[in-house]
Amino acid sequence: MNNCGISKLDLKRRNRMQILRVIKENNSISRADIARKLKITRAAVTVITTEMLEKNILKEAGSESIESGYEHKGRRKVLLSINPVYSFSIGVYIDKDVMYIGLTTLNFDVLDKRKILISESDTLDTISEIIGKTAKKLLQNNCLNEKNIVGIGIGVMPIQYERLEVEKEEDEFCFARFDKEIKKHLNCPIYINNAISLIAMSNISYNKKTFNDDKLSDFVFLSNEDRYDFVIIKENNILSYSYTYTNIINKMCVNPNGKSCTGYPNGSVQAELSVKALSESVAPIYSEESTPALYLLTKGDINTITISKLLTALDEGDTKLKTITEHIMEMFCMLLNNLIHGYVVERIYLHHFDFTNRHITVLKQYMKRFIGEIEAEKIYLSSIEENHQFIGGCIYAVEKGFYQKGGF
Repeated sequence: MNNCGISKLDLKRRNRMQILRVIKENNSISRADIARKLKITRAAVTVITTEMLEKNILKEAGSESIESGYEHKGRRKVLLSINPVYSFSIGVYIDKDVMYIGLTTLNFDVLDKRKILISESDTLDTISEIIGKTAKKLLQNNCLNEKNIVGIGIGVMPIQYERLEVEKEEDEFCFARFDKEIKKHLNCPIYINNAISLIAMSNISYNKKTFNDDKLSDFVFLSNEDRYDFVIIKENNILSYSYTYTNIINKMCVNPNGKSCTGYPNGSVQAELSVKALSESVAPIYSEESTPALYLLTKGDINTITISKLLTALDEGDTKLKTITEHIMEMFCMLLNNLIHGYVVERIYLHHFDFTNRHITVLKQYMKRFIGEIEAEKIYLSSIEENHQFIGGCIYAVEKGFYQKGGF
């Protein structure tokens, strides 16, 4: 006999998942409206939500407001929302020489966080041990334990893949070795992925929560730390190949017949816009006398030049940088334009460029000048600040350990 089909348990879990997502999308909503949106019976919604209320997964959030002048008949609809302290999540962000670890509610309110420096001598074993000890300390400080969290979401920057023994299998990266080491120190679900992807996705949840911005759907998330990385978001989901090929952007051309760089096309992002490329462009005029503002910003180290420092130095009177900076900004604007139109997106979020709101204003001026006004208005700063980059891991853990499991 063929036992194909979905079991009652799986069906119930799927209905819980759908109900939780509808509540999440609406913040609070009545049972009747949940049933209408999901096209399932109100009786089924009542059974499931009653169980969730009893387990404190959901909570009542008042009743539906009545518009002025509208005569209401019958009982007001009771609104339901997700209980943000039903469970918690821990997020970890691992970069070249630093880790950020934080504890949040299901609503991503930060309860505690830590910044931990990583030395060259730290190995897979020691980093795993540090994460385990820090996670337990965060929980202990907040009167929680490992049973109180949906899991730990860990975002790893590609620069750390080798150290953490991440292996590439076909078109995916495998974090099995790292996962195994972490589980020696923690007894809870572990979810590991590319940090760029997690921070990109976190902009969706974080923007909606912090700025009441629910217009995100299709955007490019562009990060710059040691190299350029990007992911493409379509209909609020990461395009699958983005997880693996985050650094392919470095081979994109921004200056036909431009500088050469081994392993990259002439005039590529790597050849023209990397830190090394920027320092080479500025080298002929870089000095304490000729470019005093830039010299001060870089503390005399030409290898720390960035686009943000060039813009600031030009703003502060380093007029000799004008021609070089304008050429660099023209190429950078070309890159942003290619991303906007090549991937047909509504926005580009810039992360880890050390840009301030002033830098974004100047960048938009260059975009209007070199590209166009419509494209200029599609440029945004990432809402995830440096010391909150662990939020990406928290959101990933909540998605995997809460929503995809139907709450429990």
